[in-house]
Amino acid sequence: MAMEIPPEERELKLETWYYETYIPRSFTLDNGEHVELEASEIEEKMSSEPLFLLYIPPDRINDLREALKSRGFHEPVLHVSKGEVYSLVKRLREPWELHVRVYEGGFMEAEVEVSREYVEHLGPYRVYVVYEAFSYYSHVYDKLHVLYKPSRAWVISVKEHFRVKVRPPKLLTPWKPIVASAAAATALGMLAYALSRLERGVE
Repeated sequence: MAMEIPPEERELKLETWYYETYIPRSFTLDNGEHVELEASEIEEKMSSEPLFLLYIPPDRINDLREALKSRGFHEPVLHVSKGEVYSLVKRLREPWELHVRVYEGGFMEAEVEVSREYVEHLGPYRVYVVYEAFSYYSHVYDKLHVLYKPSRAWVISVKEHFRVKVRPPKLLTPWKPIVASAAAATALGMLAYALSRLERGVE
């Protein structure tokens, strides 16, 4: 059965169900290039492919797995592999989850998407994020390495961010008749700390 938000509550409820994140808008790369992104680039690309990749040294991949699991991540039940070494998800506040894919070379993709407990997980309600995963593993690796994928160069400083809000679907249709959910606040308060740990990665 689809879970519909009553019309009288829809405006308030949808507002509280938005997911909000921060994406670098104006930043400098280690090759000397300064990048100024347009809002249209974020809107068009960040829901379908990552512009930024996180990175940790390959010999820390197993440490990362254990660090994320200790913070409530688990292996996804419904999952399409993209060639990653492993993939982990964590339930955020309703209806979102954070999905992290870690690749052999130490690069990782992170996206916030509608929970796979809902059919709408297959839809466009998602955004590739930059800082969220770091907030969950910084206690074991406290250097933030961010690769700007189009230039294959490292972000070394960020001057300005976009504040991005992802709209939730108006209907949520559980795959299962009974859905147990747990809410957790996202760690965007880590943004300032994350930026203080930003540095060039070494492949």
